[in-house]
Amino acid sequence: MHHDSKIKISSAKISDLKNIKSVLGYWLTAEEVEHYLPYIKNSIYGEKMAIQYDSHYFVISSDKNKIIGVIGYRKPIPKVKKYACTKNPVELNMLYLRPNWRGKGVGRHGLAYLEEQVLIKGYGEILVRSADRFKDTAWGFYDHHDFKRMGKIKEEKKNYSQVWSRVLVADDDIIFANKKFIPKIDLLPCAINGTAGVGASLFTVVFCAKLVKQNYKLIFISAYPMARPELLKRIGTKKFIVINGEKDVEKVKSQSVIIYSGTNSQIVKKIIQQVNINNRSVICLKNIEEYPQSILNILAKYKNVIYSGDFTKIKKDKIFSSTETKIFFSGYAGYKISQLKKYVGFMTGKKITGEIKLYK
Repeated sequence: MHHDSKIKISSAKISDLKNIKSVLGYWLTAEEVEHYLPYIKNSIYGEKMAIQYDSHYFVISSDKNKIIGVIGYRKPIPKVKKYACTKNPVELNMLYLRPNWRGKGVGRHGLAYLEEQVLIKGYGEILVRSADRFKDTAWGFYDHHDFKRMGKIKEEKKNYSQVWSRVLVADDDIIFANKKFIPKIDLLPCAINGTAGVGASLFTVVFCAKLVKQNYKLIFISAYPMARPELLKRIGTKKFIVINGEKDVEKVKSQSVIIYSGTNSQIVKKIIQQVNINNRSVICLKNIEEYPQSILNILAKYKNVIYSGDFTKIKKDKIFSSTETKIFFSGYAGYKISQLKKYVGFMTGKKITGEIKLYK
């Protein structure tokens, strides 16, 4: 289940069907609603056809547990799949919200949740088909969220649908001294300081992914789940596991990338204990300001650690000063930097100093 400050997203259940029908009724004809409901039921029950098309549906609920939206995906049908840019696409075949919840970021959170789900299952692209009658409502949403228009499909009664594609694989470059920069292990331990909105978060993800591609084992710990899909886009075919609870911790040994989003100290400690930490292992603690001192004390024992977050919110911080490399996206303590553009930072260390940036 995904949690946001206002919404929750979870797999659809039979008991949700009445509310799903209500949401669909705002946008579809009664005939269309009745057409869709069996597909959702088949997915919930795990029927053969649903398994064949790998179809899954999720409900979006408000903080008062009222269902305010529904989102789903499946393997694309042939007339949609022909617009794919990759060999393994999936089709976002349902995203509807109650009208009074439009424009509040709910669709964006739903899309981010679905994106993570399909990445975990190994898909590398999301296709969308939307009818021309939704030109003034849905089309702008997909354009705004980096979907590319691929073409149109003729439908019944002279209608047509627009098809979009969004490839989920990313390979950003880090630029230093006007050249591509590959992070090396001798830069660690490293502190990446940045307040919200300056680009430090995505830079941290890319920095970690570059190390994974050099065959380092990565333990990626973050207080919030938003960075997970960004990391999954960038680690290629490396084996990974997303830790959702203590029962998953036993499975980490064979994985190249271990991802945990949360602040449960016991889970963090168990992950560290289960993994054979060596010079080919890297630990990243993102949102450092959200973690207790006990976790920081455990990580202080290791060299290959990346600390990332807003260090100004940490009381009596000793970590920042003890790191080999410091990367500033915003100023901190006695370190003053000039105003920088988003995704541009300043790196300083014993071996390297200068402006560093993320080229997206």
